Amino acid sequence: MKARYHVEIATGQAEVETHLAAWWDLHACRLEDNVYAAPAFLSPVYRQLHGDVDCRVAFVYRHAAGQQEMVASAPFGATAEVASGVMLGELDSGIISTASPMLHRDFAAQATSSLCQWFGRSDHPWSIVCWPSMPLRSLAWKHLARALGGQAWRWRLQDRFESAALDRRTSFDAFLQDLPRVHRDACHTALRQLQSAGEVEVKLHRSLRDYDLIRRFMVLEHARGERRAAGTEGFGDAALFASVTEAMGACNELFFVEILARGMPISISASYVDGTTVFGFKTVSDPSAQSTDPELVNLLEATRLLHQDPILRCGQSISNEGSWATRLWTDAHPFATVLAATRGSAVEATLPPRSVVHAATGLTGEVRLLLSRGAA
Repeated sequence: MKARYHVEIATGQAEVETHLAAWWDLHACRLEDNVYAAPAFLSPVYRQLHGDVDCRVAFVYRHAAGQQEMVASAPFGATAEVASGVMLGELDSGIISTASPMLHRDFAAQATSSLCQWFGRSDHPWSIVCWPSMPLRSLAWKHLARALGGQAWRWRLQDRFESAALDRRTSFDAFLQDLPRVHRDACHTALRQLQSAGEVEVKLHRSLRDYDLIRRFMVLEHARGERRAAGTEGFGDAALFASVTEAMGACNELFFVEILARGMPISISASYVDGTTVFGFKTVSDPSAQSTDPELVNLLEATRLLHQDPILRCGQSISNEGSWATRLWTDAHPFATVLAATRGSAVEATLPPRSVVHAATGLTGEVRLLLSRGAA
């Protein structure tokens, strides 16, 4: 008997919880690493969201031989909220924003097709679907592009950008040798300067056994005069950051690197692990220690620890252009915003001036989508 697929929508934490066991099973069979779609990462996000925030999850289930299993998950919404790396723009009623889906490795094509069929239903109030910051090297994008083409959607890519990434070398020394000499010299100088500052200790936190870690991170954050309590891209406040960190720590999926000089923390980087990939968010440092360039040293130590781990193969960062991460982690990954029309042979839609599709892309103001010619 041919397998049957259907989509279920969960709104709010109570409904998401009913799918949690199946979601964890999907995560164990996922096609590729994506911390932004992991249940350990997203579940605490939903617990923190307010009731007036439109943030839902589409779950795709496969039915065959009397068995049911989840084969895809995709958060989506239509109101302004920044959560979990999923940017839900302040959009008009004709546009919905979603994220790169988590797909089952054995049923990815069918799951993606089911998602597109559901998003493209004529009874939905939207006519445009937006995937902000779609990783263009991902298998999810390959399946999505194929599904959009197969269902005759009109779509385009825009607002392309690159994110710093590092594919693991044969060793940390090999990584250093691959660097341009000017950067390699800067690394050696920063290490020497920090060592000359006194006793230096490097700690890698994979779990949250040290519950004071979040407080120390916040102290350094506030020392920099950050306006946000957590400050990391994708987190709106300290409670959300702490909740996600606690959940990921319970799974031993933290990758927080802490640098201490004379017993005092001078730099902490916040990263999370999914599978074999480290997803870096932000590094905070003591401003009084800037002469020793602690953020560069933190990145170097994180890179060293990545190479020492028997499982980790890759690191990704959302660091700003010109940061040490973009200069040293040179295996850049391309991203873009995907905009697709769900119906009509020719669709022209205009976002109002207030619209924001994704803060990181800088896409603001009036954006005209001429989708009648397909992919641009």
